[in-house]
Amino acid sequence: MIDNAPDSAPAIAQLTATQLAAALRSRQVTAVEAVAASFDQIERHNPTLNAFITLCPDQANQAAIAADQAIQRGDRLGLLHGIPITIK
Repeated sequence: MIDNAPDSAPAIAQLTATQLAAALRSRQVTAVEAVAASFDQIERHNPTLNAFITLCPDQANQAAIAADQAIQRGDRLGLLHGIPITIK
């Protein structure tokens, strides 16, 4: 089980996509938490890496909420459902 404490973001960020997908489906982690962990990592490392120019946190959070709602409803989910993805 993933610790849901505020400092759990690094733990969530260290999960592989397969592990995160399983944690999302088993409701150990929410998509909202996964997005927050991703933005936490971006905030920590982007000043050094300069990998991101444009961030869309509001859009990402809205998508995460919708993903969590689909999980709650028991909708049929795709393999990457709820997993934060970046495009470079």
